[in-house]
Amino acid sequence: VDITVADFQRLRPVSPGDHYNQSRWINDQIVDFISLALRVREITKRRVRGADYQAKYVGAATMWECIRRSINDDSEMDRICRQFGVRLFAFQTLIIPVNLNNTHWVFMVIKPKEKLVIGYNSLASSFEDRVMPNLLYWFEKEADRLHMAFNRDEWSFELHPHCPRQTNSVDCGIMMLTGMLFTCDDLRLAYSQAQMNLHRTRWAADILEGKI
Repeated sequence: VDITVADFQRLRPVSPGDHYNQSRWINDQIVDFISLALRVREITKRRVRGADYQAKYVGAATMWECIRRSINDDSEMDRICRQFGVRLFAFQTLIIPVNLNNTHWVFMVIKPKEKLVIGYNSLASSFEDRVMPNLLYWFEKEADRLHMAFNRDEWSFELHPHCPRQTNSVDCGIMMLTGMLFTCDDLRLAYSQAQMNLHRTRWAADILEGKI
């Protein structure tokens, strides 16, 4: 994933005057870079810890767009498998970032064995109706491909009750990326808005180093 200077500048710390500055919004390029790094990190953890470690799949920002479009275009299903290398039922946990209307970042944790989707939103509002119709279509298509029985009514959506809240209009992406990292490491979501500039600096350093 290529990061330009303009992309990188979006990670600059936020001052009080920047609280409504869209130039501080995190874009797809930043999210895709960090998502890929987290995915590689999960593969490395499995190699180090052994086959008993259940590696999580971390999706790209553009993956959700494929899922969203697939309800009207089945060719997007092939793209999900081909481009992103993911098979839904091959993982116990999938973490997927979502950009709602190109204005707000959230993420989902999908647990296929539990038939559960957990939503993480720094604004604390549910987005179930925005994602579940598309997700259920994807799940059903994958089940059909594998000749598995599928019942939409068995799946549920829960909003994570303790997702840290943002208090400005620019840090939803940083909140999301930090939450994805903590989720990958099975950590309690012990971060807050006050720490977001620190996390901006941390993500910038990770991108410069090319790893997380």
